[in-house]
Amino acid sequence: MLNSHSKINNIFLVTIFLISPLAGAELAGPKEVPMAPTTGVPAPTNALADYAIKPNIDFEDLFRRAKDINLDIIQFEANKEAAEARLDATKAAFAPKIGVEGRYEGFESSVEKKYGGTGNAYIEWNVFNGFRDESNKDILELDLKQAENVLKRAEMNYRWRMLALYSRTQALQKTIEAYKATIADNQVLLAGVRVRKKAGLVSDSELLEFDLYDNKLKLELNEFESEFALSLGELKSHSGIPEFGPFLTDLKPKPLKIIASDLDGLLAADSSQLQDLIFEVTKSEKELNAVDSGYYPKIDLRATNGSQGLREAVKDTETTMAIVAKWELFSGFETSSLRKVSMARMSQAQAKLSVEKTHLKSDADQLIKRIENILGRLSLEDDNRTKTETYLKAVGDEYRRGVKNSADLKNATEVLLQSNIKVYQLKSDYYKARSELQTILGRELEEK
Repeated sequence: MLNSHSKINNIFLVTIFLISPLAGAELAGPKEVPMAPTTGVPAPTNALADYAIKPNIDFEDLFRRAKDINLDIIQFEANKEAAEARLDATKAAFAPKIGVEGRYEGFESSVEKKYGGTGNAYIEWNVFNGFRDESNKDILELDLKQAENVLKRAEMNYRWRMLALYSRTQALQKTIEAYKATIADNQVLLAGVRVRKKAGLVSDSELLEFDLYDNKLKLELNEFESEFALSLGELKSHSGIPEFGPFLTDLKPKPLKIIASDLDGLLAADSSQLQDLIFEVTKSEKELNAVDSGYYPKIDLRATNGSQGLREAVKDTETTMAIVAKWELFSGFETSSLRKVSMARMSQAQAKLSVEKTHLKSDADQLIKRIENILGRLSLEDDNRTKTETYLKAVGDEYRRGVKNSADLKNATEVLLQSNIKVYQLKSDYYKARSELQTILGRELEEK
């Protein structure tokens, strides 16, 4: 009997505990009703249990690992090394060639016949060939600079693309946390409404309203979790890291030290895309110079030491030195035709450079305006979120006094949830736009 009374007392106390905070002012008096948080959306202790797998990763650590396994960067590094090797090879044209040569020949006349071999050592040096070697060397130096530029651009662009992806994934993570917290709070409110419904204090529609809201939140959460899984999978693919913890880097969008009037100078100095086109223009000019070398004579220096012919005795070695000048006066219009091709390529490269510069400047100007717009909206949304927290607290107080109903409380909770989500999304949009702007300009922009 003692145990039965104890159980009954416990059930009574639990019932009082459930009803007293939720039965309204008529039953509960001054006791507070559990409600949505009034100071932001706190993350539940296990909000991302499905994703919070150690080790935790900050952005710099992530980028270092991702860069080491990026196939594009590895390929561009190999291209740079190949360009260096080609430049070293072309320098051989400026050095003499030293070797030995031999031949077997026969000689016949009315008085004698001779057959045998001859041989000698030689040194040859091209003194002048119409600046062709210089032009070829300049072209390969440009190729090396372009390979270095492509590698630098690939590393920078990859970093900024990874930062945009990181910020997007982090925004989705925080959105999921906010939804799970709101769902948990709504479950508490829903339980309270059910108790009040049994007490006859609320209608079926009020209970159904919270139930529908619970379903709505869960459906939206499911969509964000799917997006998060895709974004996280992309990060894993880029970095080679199989598991991630929560994204710890605190990303704080700030205004950038750039104005539209600076764009011409920045594009000319650092834009990787423009640098490629400038290389193409300069390269086409060097190629034209190389073609023009066909109009110049070629001068070679040759010296030999050895047996020069069958008529000489084996012991009669001979040393010769000669300067050979060769000027091709007619080549079937080959040089003039090649020159026309080079001129067309140079004009095409110059036109493309001019058009691309205009496009890049326009794109950069639009991105600057977009970033300024995002920062302005973010400031307003932060202010709105603060006011929404105050509004939610006021609605909660009025709900406890019976002035507001549960629908008002639900709506205030939804407003705060959406305000938080907008802040997360705006931060992600900022880093996406900043990544695109820095890719165009080819440089990391300073913050104010």
